Amino acid sequence: MSSRKGYHFKQSPFFKLQSKARLAALLHLSPCKLKEVSNKAKFFYLEREIYSQEKRKYRQVEVPQYVMKTVHNRITSLMNRIEVPDYILSPGSGKSTIDNALLHQGSQCLFKIDIKSYFPSISKRKIYNFFHAKMECSKDVSAILAEIVTVSGHLPTGSSLSPIMSYHVNSDMWKEISLRAIESGCKLSVWVDDICISGSMIPGSLIWDIKKIIHNHNFSYHKEVFYERKDPKSITGIIVTSNKIMPRKGHYKKLRELQRQLMQESHDCAQVILNLKVQGLKNYIDKVEEANNE
Repeated sequence: MSSRKGYHFKQSPFFKLQSKARLAALLHLSPCKLKEVSNKAKFFYLEREIYSQEKRKYRQVEVPQYVMKTVHNRITSLMNRIEVPDYILSPGSGKSTIDNALLHQGSQCLFKIDIKSYFPSISKRKIYNFFHAKMECSKDVSAILAEIVTVSGHLPTGSSLSPIMSYHVNSDMWKEISLRAIESGCKLSVWVDDICISGSMIPGSLIWDIKKIIHNHNFSYHKEVFYERKDPKSITGIIVTSNKIMPRKGHYKKLRELQRQLMQESHDCAQVILNLKVQGLKNYIDKVEEANNE
């Protein structure tokens, strides 16, 4: 099982961190500011509902603000320096959804399954146990870190920290799933909570074992999809066939709609915003299409 370049978790500055003063210095805070951020953590978040066009429903997001955002970015940077297995392809990993799709290109069969309510299911207690038991931090340091990196008792859905923290906190679960995939001769990739297994064939016993592993770690799963040999396969928003990857048709439809809105818009400020959206989506589509030639 290969890992991307980084140091062992025991080389992390968090490992065996025993002093609140050292924690404050590590996070570039004064001891008084660390105490304030910890004691008033919930006041440093913007909680709101956003509508997902793709999923056609609202979802709750918690976004760290002000000093909390800076603290989360700092912890994210430190956590990203710890080695991570190659099958973890998520925001901050240096890999993209395109890399995730390319990994499974040419596979005959594909199975996808998501962990339900992943971030909200990762509790403050679980974060505390990670820092205290695995990173061997003192109880008070672990408690402060657990308070800082959670909101309403769980990992926030709108923080840069949550993807990498969710991996490290659940690394044992991902390792178990990876070992079962390897035993079955299959490829594995994980995009935050989106698990993809592919191969020339996917044994039913492997699928069942993955579900058991997820349950054993106190999570639920949903959105199971099994693609047969000739089916075009959708992986993190990209269509994968036997010999190439393509953007979803919805991406082209969205691009045309944005371009139409841009042509009809008369206000300069709105034009700038729409133009940025058009260019961003167009660049994404181009990158997906160009990946076939690399």
